[in-house]
Amino acid sequence: MLEPYCPRHDIMKHLLTVEIRNLNLYGYGVKAFVLSMIETAIDLSGGTIPNKMIKRIMGKWAKSNSGNACRTPRRCKVYPYRIKK
Repeated sequence: MLEPYCPRHDIMKHLLTVEIRNLNLYGYGVKAFVLSMIETAIDLSGGTIPNKMIKRIMGKWAKSNSGNACRTPRRCKVYPYRIKK
């Protein structure tokens, strides 16, 4: 998706950097990964990435996460994935 902005290996390198930086903020998981992908897309495009691309990134997450959302919050088990210092 971001190949028009820079080479694929640079995209992956930047995504990994953003993911590591965001671990304390978002923790682990699909949502954290998608937020890091969106941040990477905005960074690498210089803030010029079209909304359609952001929707496409989010759409990939929504498809992979369909059926996994907890419909009754009190029954959801919360796991402490945040890194403690």
